Amino acid sequence: MDRQPVRFGGGGLVAVALIGMAVEAMLPYLHLEGSLASSQHPLKYVLVAAIAICMVLGSWLPLLAVNRFRH
Repeated sequence: MDRQPVRFGGGGLVAVALIGMAVEAMLPYLHLEGSLASSQHPLKYVLVAAIAICMVLGSWLPLLAVNRFRH
């Protein structure tokens, strides 16, 4: 049986898009002085960490699922 190369899906990109939409919905309620990127609001740092984790998990979890079904 020929093995096909494993290709990862865009799960990380989907997660980032969903996080971006959630942030857009929350921004009016934060009452920031300027943009979130220029502020020192703690949410900025939480979002950076959450996006990094989602990017890794979004690419890694589909690979685990595919490898489990291949064996």
